[in-house]
Amino acid sequence: MNKGQIWTKKEEEILKTLIEHGCTIEQCCNVFPSRSIDSLRRKIVRMGLEIIRKEPDINFEAFKQLMRGKQECL
Repeated sequence: MNKGQIWTKKEEEILKTLIEHGCTIEQCCNVFPSRSIDSLRRKIVRMGLEIIRKEPDINFEAFKQLMRGKQECL
């Protein structure tokens, strides 16, 4: 969609439903492929909804292996 494209009532209803059911911003992007992640975030904030934050995927084993012998980095 073009920059500044107005949200329809149907889009707002769907977005509200997704957020209220605990969908992440990334999942919402799949439903609204023509909206940017920033556009979705702004709309969610303007609607007064709370975004569920997805825990980052961290490979702690890879981190430990990388940090072995590199104590000076810490």
